[in-house]
Amino acid sequence: MSETIVMENNEGNAAQKHIVVVGEVHALSQTQMWIKYDTGSQPVVIKANRSDIGASGSVGIGLPNQAASQNELAFSFKQVECLKCCNNNDNVQDGMNDEDLEAIGARRVKVDDGDDNSHFYKCGECNGKGFVKQLPSGMNPHYDIAFDDIVQTLADGHVPAASQVQFASMLSGGRSGQVDDWNVHIERKALEAMTPTGEIQPISPAIIQHFNERYASENMPHGMPIGRPKTSVYATVQHQTVIMPWIEICERNDLPYSLYGANFGQDAIMQIKLVEGSETTKADLINSLKAEGIYMSSVDEEGNRVPLSQDPRSVLSFGIQIKSTFDGSISFTGICERLACTNGMIATDMMNLVAINHKNGSVQGINFGAMAQVVLDAAMALWDEMFMVEQMNHIGLTDNDVERIALLLEEEKLLVMPKLGKQGQLTGGRVFRAMVEGWAHPEREFVAVGGDNPGVVKSLNHLYNDYTGIYTHQQGTNDAFGSVSGGKAIGLDATSKNLKKVHSVLRRVQQSALDAYNSRSQEEQSLTLKEYVQFNGIPMLEAMPQREEGGWLPTIDYIGADGNIEKSHKLTMQYFAPLVA
Repeated sequence: MSETIVMENNEGNAAQKHIVVVGEVHALSQTQMWIKYDTGSQPVVIKANRSDIGASGSVGIGLPNQAASQNELAFSFKQVECLKCCNNNDNVQDGMNDEDLEAIGARRVKVDDGDDNSHFYKCGECNGKGFVKQLPSGMNPHYDIAFDDIVQTLADGHVPAASQVQFASMLSGGRSGQVDDWNVHIERKALEAMTPTGEIQPISPAIIQHFNERYASENMPHGMPIGRPKTSVYATVQHQTVIMPWIEICERNDLPYSLYGANFGQDAIMQIKLVEGSETTKADLINSLKAEGIYMSSVDEEGNRVPLSQDPRSVLSFGIQIKSTFDGSISFTGICERLACTNGMIATDMMNLVAINHKNGSVQGINFGAMAQVVLDAAMALWDEMFMVEQMNHIGLTDNDVERIALLLEEEKLLVMPKLGKQGQLTGGRVFRAMVEGWAHPEREFVAVGGDNPGVVKSLNHLYNDYTGIYTHQQGTNDAFGSVSGGKAIGLDATSKNLKKVHSVLRRVQQSALDAYNSRSQEEQSLTLKEYVQFNGIPMLEAMPQREEGGWLPTIDYIGADGNIEKSHKLTMQYFAPLVA
């Protein structure tokens, strides 16, 4: 059964209702989109700015129980371009009167009445504004009555429950505007240029650019450029290859998930909810905490006041975000959303599970189906430790602490110290040198701490993200001594093993600090954990003796052919940036 829906906003309630149509994308541009839909008597194409897209987002909302041949979606808009004047005066000529302007569909034109008098002609549909907030009579969409709940929800400016993202605080690209279909095929093209003889040939060495052909136009015949230009070593992996195994896992295990594209198809982002932290709703949780007098903080078992976001009762959900992108690495991230304040503010914790660079020889050898289960297992193990890792934010570290922790990781064979070359340059020592870089520059992609929470910088959590980022990104390093590649292949077993070792070492450091803090003297009871560590240090690190030459890192030597030391270099935590000509 179907019917023509006359939207409620035609009854003088336009300010509170969005325009909703049921149809399909007719065309796209960087700033606008066109939707084709059926009125029951004729097909109509409407045009809207992306900034005016409503709760549906530009990908639209899926509709239930459609025939396989149908591809209709529900789209909502705050306003659309006027169907009568099309927001232009293209055919206006001097001397036209109101009747002429009406006939050509003008928007807003100043008309000379003579005797120094004039008036403005305005389009009767939009009052000269070029946009309308309700569809004109006879232009309302025709759709199956089974879709009416979705249509009315969108008209009210809300996202239907079944279409909401799992972790709204991690939304990338914006629910409205720049969201795109996730499963569009991205074309890889080798860039070409004209030779001195006038021939068009591929650039050498090869430069690769990706394009989303759905955005093809007269000005952009290949479509929208996706990501930055790449060299020929870049391995193209379509979003479907990464995402489809996860869809199968979710459907097989009845796991809720959301999936969308962003940045014109550059990114595909899937969010999977693995754990509901509270059996009650968010509103129930807020009310129960307020009843106990808890707003921004609560009290732990030892009577210490802690931020509400660290209270186990504040956990709302935990899961995984998979981001397949053509401008960066394919990343798998653990996400924990917690209530930060009983005003409803949400705190989001993220931890890298694994990241894969688009390198020839690396991505092609990965079975994404098998990898999905490995990442899922790692995520569930991470759930048990996530609170403890988050509390690493409250343990500040000095460079001396980081030096000593590097020695602990060296004992676990997680890193090797650099060697000294004939010219006095550092050679090798990739993990150590990348760590020094990430400690000096927390904004680096493989570390990514600070930002909205600058208190994380120079903490144990900062160092945790530094080391785990090195292993999950197979991170190379680039400093004044040269660069060391991270290699092409990422071995999942080796990466998992290294991450567990890093976690174990840094958790021991953390526990040493916590044990000392929990047994602090009466005079120190008022100190926070961060203050206590700042004044007293971390016992297991303080117990490590310095070298005779000072510090904890070794002095490395270059031995000449005669067996004598020709050059020496004292390793430190100072990062020497590469020289730029």
